[in-house]
Amino acid sequence: MLGEKLKALRKETGLSQDYVAEKLFVSRTTVYRWENNKAIPSTSELNKLAEMLNTDIQYLLSDDVEDHKDETNTYNEDAIAKVLGRMNYILSEREADRKKKNRRIIFFIVFLFIAFVVFKIIRVIILKN
Repeated sequence: MLGEKLKALRKETGLSQDYVAEKLFVSRTTVYRWENNKAIPSTSELNKLAEMLNTDIQYLLSDDVEDHKDETNTYNEDAIAKVLGRMNYILSEREADRKKKNRRIIFFIVFLFIAFVVFKIIRVIILKN
C-alpha cells in the first residue's frame, strides 16, 4: 500500500520524516500518518513526494491504480483522483469506527462513575441508619 512504499523509499533515499515534513510544509506527524496508512497525501503532496523520492505517482499508487489505466495504457489524473477518493473513503470509515469505539469506552467510563457515585450514596444512607 501507499504508506509502506513511502516509508521504504524515504529510507532508501536516506531522508528523515522531519526533512520530508519540512520540505512539504507539513508536520512530522502528518508524514508518520501517511507512512502508517492513517492518512493520505493530497495530489500536490503526492507530486512533491514522488519527485523527492525519485519516483512517480503511478509507482506510489501502483497497487491501487492498475485497474484505472486509460485506453493508451497510461494513468490519468482522473484515475489517480478516483483512487485517492477511494482511499479517503476507506480512511474516513476507519475514523468513524474509531470514534464509535471511543464513544463506547467513554459511555462505559461514565456508567462506572455513575454506578460508583450511586453506590457511595447508598452506602452513606445505610450507614446513617
